[in-house]
Amino acid sequence: MTDKEKRILDVLKKSNNALSAKEIAVMMYGPDSAQQLVYSKLLKLEALGLVEKYYAKRSYKFIYAGDDNVIRLDKPSDRELEEIEEAYESQEINNYEEKNAHSNSMEQQASVPTPIRTRKKEYDVYERENFLKLQFNEVWSSILKEKKDYYSYMDEHSLDLLRNAVTNLKNINTLKTTLWFISKIKDIFNVSDKEVAAVEESVRTAPPHYEGYDVEHTGLVNVIAEIKCNMPINNSNTFEPVQINEIKRDLEFLINGKKKSKIKDISKYYRFLVVKKHGKNLGFAVQELIKELPIEISKFLLVYREGMIMSKDYIYIYILEK
Repeated sequence: MTDKEKRILDVLKKSNNALSAKEIAVMMYGPDSAQQLVYSKLLKLEALGLVEKYYAKRSYKFIYAGDDNVIRLDKPSDRELEEIEEAYESQEINNYEEKNAHSNSMEQQASVPTPIRTRKKEYDVYERENFLKLQFNEVWSSILKEKKDYYSYMDEHSLDLLRNAVTNLKNINTLKTTLWFISKIKDIFNVSDKEVAAVEESVRTAPPHYEGYDVEHTGLVNVIAEIKCNMPINNSNTFEPVQINEIKRDLEFLINGKKKSKIKDISKYYRFLVVKKHGKNLGFAVQELIKELPIEISKFLLVYREGMIMSKDYIYIYILEK
């Protein structure tokens, strides 16, 4: 059983209610997470008999199978099952639910709805604002080193200011990580401080919306690099599918070139994919990533090790760590 599957089971064991895939994803990864992050794992756990799946309001709910204190109601029709499966497979379940919300409301007014599954005692129901408030306060208490209710201080204007500031965080993080990697070039290639400063200058003077590589330097040592600040979510041993797709895209640029880059012949350059280490599991996640990539990409990849002989035929995955 994978770490993700264990965490899904843990969420369901602790839950007071049957949960949808979307609700489970939100509890595990945050409010903007999609149900596709966990849905395939839920189906696997169901096949193993560890999770039970129920039909509710034209969607599926899941619950830990170890609790016998439940009431099971009739299953949906074959046609309803086909519709809901198609909606999940096309990743349009949210639109599907919204499309049917009005008809569901009318049905509920006509008769008292019967729950798909109930427990024999009452529990607190998951409440979205409380969840978001908890997440918000945890983050800011960690950053500002003082535990308090920051959420209650935020009005709409403050949230707008914060949102505008947050849009630049990815660029700031990438720039800081890029400069950190450049400081390592002296040790990788045994070059002078002057050459390292030239690489740094090329990064600092790049246009703000330049769509080439994160590092592009032509000099005594020719270097291009793509910088990834991705981390395995919750310090797991694997990257998420969205992260894998982003990394795969950057590797393809390093193999085939980038149309909007000033560099046209990448065969003359040392190439790097740089990832910043978060926690102890990044090395495992990188190895798993290489295994999952198609051979036409993975055959070019080497994880950088100090002192190794460098070649322009490969792409080096450089793990930045303090």
